[in-house]
Amino acid sequence: MSNGKKLTYPRTVLDTLIWPRFNAIGSNKTQKFKTASINFYLAAEPSYNIGEFDEDNALYIMLAGKGSFHSSKKYLKRATGYVAGSLGCGCMSYGHISPTRKIEYYGPGDTVDDVAAVFGKWSLTYNKSKNIR
Repeated sequence: MSNGKKLTYPRTVLDTLIWPRFNAIGSNKTQKFKTASINFYLAAEPSYNIGEFDEDNALYIMLAGKGSFHSSKKYLKRATGYVAGSLGCGCMSYGHISPTRKIEYYGPGDTVDDVAAVFGKWSLTYNKSKNIR
């Protein structure tokens, strides 16, 4: 952040309306299920938040992807996927004017909206020498 502090998300909530799904996809005929399917929704509150935990001060994301299992099939070896969602900047709580405006019929309007889209790719690789906490 601009003050030199690291941004963290100490409070996260897995949405109970969209259950996390970690499944294995494969063949009913061979009974081999080699592809991992991952899908979950996450709401996270940033460490800079001084207001309520709401759309203006939160990161809401959906992660979806696929992966492969270690040869023992006891754990996920690696996975990749996409992420999309929204991030509120929290400007309203700080009394700042957000640089984000609603789009109107002829382009950017005058109405301030503290929330913007976020999107990208993610990946994970299991490292047996590290403990996961």
